[in-house]
Amino acid sequence: MAKKFILGTVQLGVRYGINNSYGKPSQPEVTDMLHYAFNQGVRWLDTAEAYGSSE
Repeated sequence: MAKKFILGTVQLGVRYGINNSYGKPSQPEVTDMLHYAFNQGVRWLDTAEAYGSSE
């Protein structure tokens, strides 16, 4: 059975989350995260216009 994972991207575009004391990651950090996720098999992203710059 194939496993499917979707990466949520709201924290990449806006300061989000009750425990998020760090804020949005930098562009290089986002790039690293997306490359890592892709290399681990993630092929889907959950994003929306309301997520700020995450798109």
